[in-house]
Amino acid sequence: MNLAGFGVVVLVVYLLSEIWYLTYFISQKKILQYFSSFSLSLGALLHFIYIILLQLDLHRLPLGTVYEVLVSATFLFVLLYLFLEFYIKENSMGVIIVPMILFLLAIALPGIDTDKTLAPQLTGLSFQIHVAFMLLAYSGFTLAFIASVMYLLLARDIHQKRLGFFFSRIPSLELLDRLNSSAATLGFAFATVGMCLGFWMGIELWGNAFPLDAKFISFVIIWFVYLFHLIARIKLGWRGERSAWLSIVGFFFVLVTFLVVSFFLTTMHAYR
Repeated sequence: MNLAGFGVVVLVVYLLSEIWYLTYFISQKKILQYFSSFSLSLGALLHFIYIILLQLDLHRLPLGTVYEVLVSATFLFVLLYLFLEFYIKENSMGVIIVPMILFLLAIALPGIDTDKTLAPQLTGLSFQIHVAFMLLAYSGFTLAFIASVMYLLLARDIHQKRLGFFFSRIPSLELLDRLNSSAATLGFAFATVGMCLGFWMGIELWGNAFPLDAKFISFVIIWFVYLFHLIARIKLGWRGERSAWLSIVGFFFVLVTFLVVSFFLTTMHAYR
């Protein structure tokens, strides 16, 4: 089986895991909860094997193009979600998470080009570690955003006393708040390491003439938003809706940075 064919297998297994998650979400049968988590874990394993095969074809980590980044980012996103799913012992959010994984992979896999030549600075180990940490940070921020949106929607329904189909099928407000906090904190930790690595590489390349690239400036803003998120929870006691809105604001800056700045406003971090 060639690389493209194996990629299709990965998509199919993720699709099957979404069927299990959806079936569990509707029926709430405990046994289906284990099937859904197992199938997603199997998808992650096959995804990892795909990345290994891709690396062997590329002779480097698959982090050099936007499509490679998406393939790697979705894998890290799955790992982080599985870790948090185990941590909070609740997998109702899988019914939302897995379609996102399928969507991103469906975009990324057809764009993989193993013959593409990259600039030398995009193949170094330091750069690859930097990108890996940044992808983990984005994954954490995305999970925090999803948990925050679900928190606000559930809180609104409880306030309006509309306790319908979804009320008994999504995590409690307490669990969603914990997930938001855990994901945002992990994302902030990964972002701190990734940003420091990026800054160190910049100093190595340009010395005192380090350019203030738009991507670097925008990510510093993101870092301060999530720093305030952490401080607000610990020192100011912000929980629930306040914490959720902070994660949503932070994720807005993440989207602007990744989709606007990366493609149109930066030269050092351009995906072109």
